[in-house]
Amino acid sequence: MHARMADEPAQKLATFIRTNLLQVPGAPLGLDTSLVDNGSLDSMGSTLLAAFIEEEFGMTLGDEDISPGRLGTIRQILALIDERRG
Repeated sequence: MHARMADEPAQKLATFIRTNLLQVPGAPLGLDTSLVDNGSLDSMGSTLLAAFIEEEFGMTLGDEDISPGRLGTIRQILALIDERRG
């Protein structure tokens, strides 16, 4: 998959992260920005992000999905969504 930030799912994720999780307003956020390294993906952030993904993209995430390895970047999240839409 060659997602771009301009793609609708990527844009929805970026907007949610900027609005609800980003610790430093205006900080750079790209497809491969580590949400762990920038402080967005702590335990509360993971829970909020998972709930958003489930509601916005109509899927259920398992405990194994709510981890930095699956939700660590926008690109990883998009891959998870594509995998679940299969």
